[in-house]
Amino acid sequence: MAEEDLLEDLSRILLPRSNHAVEANLDDALPNEAWRRLLVFRVLSDRPVKPAGLMEMVSKAWQIKPSAISEFTSNTLRVNFPSSFERDQIVDRGPWLFENDLITMQKGEPNKSPIDYVLDRADFWVHLYGFLVEYL
Repeated sequence: MAEEDLLEDLSRILLPRSNHAVEANLDDALPNEAWRRLLVFRVLSDRPVKPAGLMEMVSKAWQIKPSAISEFTSNTLRVNFPSSFERDQIVDRGPWLFENDLITMQKGEPNKSPIDYVLDRADFWVHLYGFLVEYL
């Protein structure tokens, strides 16, 4: 089955809560294991986030082209890094903040739907100096 035929078939799928057809195009597919270079992220905030400001900050701080950043779902962005090594460096240098709010992120996974990414928590270490073992 050709890629265009597959995308045409996918565009006819209906969402369970509405009668709007799902549309897909070649940009929605992650060919050649591009998911290995994908990072999905959002800002945990109770305030509205300015997407343009977030994209600009991410582009400068992570030293990537603004064109590599795109919307993934509502309030969620994705970055397609040139390599998985560069993506992993950004994840390892975290946690990241935007306007004093935590940026949660998750590495891309094969065949994972956008709604299946969990972006409501983050793991990070806390080092306490001088904390007595009795208080653990």
